Formats: sequence, structure tokens, C-alpha cells
Amino acid sequence: MRQLFKRMVHAAVKVGLMDMAVQAADGTKVAGNASKERTYDKEGLKRLLERTEKTIRELEKENEEGNDPAPVHLPEKLAKAEQLRVEVKAAMMELE
Repeated sequence: MRQLFKRMVHAAVKVGLMDMAVQAADGTKVAGNASKERTYDKEGLKRLLERTEKTIRELEKENEEGNDPAPVHLPEKLAKAEQLRVEVKAAMMELE
């Protein structure tokens, strides 16, 4: 159990879900509020990655179809989606 807790905290810090601070487990019972939509297993991460890839393709298509000049940098939505893809792939590697 101790090893699992260490890995969980390490993974959460790595993806930026929490800062590295003193973490303790004292046995206090706290009601959970994690929804099924925000809790991912390996298959859930794969589905999230597929949705992210689809969104990136759609945004790239919108950018290519427009008559506007090419942007100097990626649109904010696309940059966030690519960052999400990187984080999801890292989480999948961590699970394996």
C-alpha cells in the first residue's frame, strides 16, 4: 500500500495535479467526489487520447480551410489539445 501511495503522489506531481508538499495519510475518512467522467483507467486514457487527436485534426482542418494568413503560432485551443495529448501519453506510459 505504501508503494502504491508513493507512485500515486509521484504521478500526480509529475502531471501538475498537485505541488510537492508534505503528504500524509492518517486514516481520516473523507467522502469522495471523483466522478466517473474524470477518473481514467488505461482504456479511459486511450479514449481520451483518441478524442484529443480528433479535436486536433478538426482544428487543423479549420485552420487550413480558412482564408486567413497562417498564424505565427498555434491557436490557443490547439496548443492546449496538444499539451493534453502529451500529458495523456505520459500517463499511459506511467500505467504500463
